[in-house]
Amino acid sequence: MDWIMLAVVIACLFGSAFFSASETALTGASRANMLRLGKQGNRDAAVVG
Repeated sequence: MDWIMLAVVIACLFGSAFFSASETALTGASRANMLRLGKQGNRDAAVVG
């Protein structure tokens, strides 16, 4: 039973790290820069901006 709890805690830590990194990446990208890249034809930047 202890191994299952440990696995759940580790899975939650990895999930939290993933979502924290995603949030940091999105908030770190400036809106003005994304709009500029979108106007230059970058599809990914157009989706974000």
